[in-house]
Amino acid sequence: MTMVHNFVRELLRAANGVEMLCASERKRLISRSAAACVDMRLRLGLSRSLSLEEAIIGLQTTYIAISFGSASDGQVQTALLEAARMIRELSILANHEAAVSDQQACQA
Repeated sequence: MTMVHNFVRELLRAANGVEMLCASERKRLISRSAAACVDMRLRLGLSRSLSLEEAIIGLQTTYIAISFGSASDGQVQTALLEAARMIRELSILANHEAAVSDQQACQA
C-alpha cells in the first residue's frame, strides 16, 4: 500500500474511534489532511476548485473549533471522513494522470 492509502486508512480508523482521540491527535490528523489535499492539488496542477477550497476551509474551521474545545465528536468525525474522501479522490486522479502519461509515452 502507498503512503496515501495508509493515511486514508488512518483517517477512517480515527473517524470510527473519534471519541478516543485527544485534542492534539484530532488537530494533527485534520492539519495533515488539509496539507495533503493542498499538496496533491498543486502537484496535479488542478485549477482552483471552489468545492475543494470550501472543503479545506471546513477542515481548517474544525481545527480551530478543536483548538477552542468547541468541536463535537460528530463534527470531527465528519471532517475526518471528508478528508479521507478528498485524499482518496485526489489519489485516484493522480493515478489516472500517471497512467495516461505512461500510455502516451508508449505511443510516442
